[in-house]
Amino acid sequence: MKKKDFTYRQLAIEKTLRIESITSFLIKNIIGLALNQETKTLSNKSSSLSLKSKIDLLYDCQKLTKKDYSNLLHILSIRNQFAHNFDCNKFEDLPIYIDGIEKPLLKFCEERTSDLNQDLVNGYNKMIETIMETLKIHFNEIISDAKRQLKNAKARHNRVIEKRLKYYGIIERTEIKKFKPIFIKIFKEEKEKGHDMESLAINVDKRILKLLKENGR
Repeated sequence: MKKKDFTYRQLAIEKTLRIESITSFLIKNIIGLALNQETKTLSNKSSSLSLKSKIDLLYDCQKLTKKDYSNLLHILSIRNQFAHNFDCNKFEDLPIYIDGIEKPLLKFCEERTSDLNQDLVNGYNKMIETIMETLKIHFNEIISDAKRQLKNAKARHNRVIEKRLKYYGIIERTEIKKFKPIFIKIFKEEKEKGHDMESLAINVDKRILKLLKENGR
């Protein structure tokens, strides 16, 4: 029996995995979850949503154009054939199993040759590249927004610390330099304990008062 060449299977599966990873991040952002948060539906678990469902969600949320959506469905169909059809070994085999698939792939092929398989591969790679550019635009927006939120959170946190320093009469530059890092450490440690806002304030003040007493203030 002739040994099968898995080059094109590997190509289709690897490219689609990258797309699926980004779609999961986009959906997490849309529904207000942290990008690194473990989930049942958007992680690599048996309970996770299918890539088709993720694509549908992004389209419903207007993150994909009709053209992008259509191209992603083509990419998904190609992945499925290479992943589940043992007789599909090359891209030139795809039209046997997916009606009309050569048309959208060849549309993305910038330079046609006499090698149909290579033309289909080139078209597929360009289709993937186009989709990734669209998804990366949305992903970069998420990263920029996250950085902006982090910067704002740090600024708010710094204002809170400065108010507490002033409240306890720590206004001299040398004292601020000494106590500010300790105040920040106290706030961080108590916040990580999961207190509600009232309990957080009480526990922080207790520790600050103890700290100041130990330092003769």
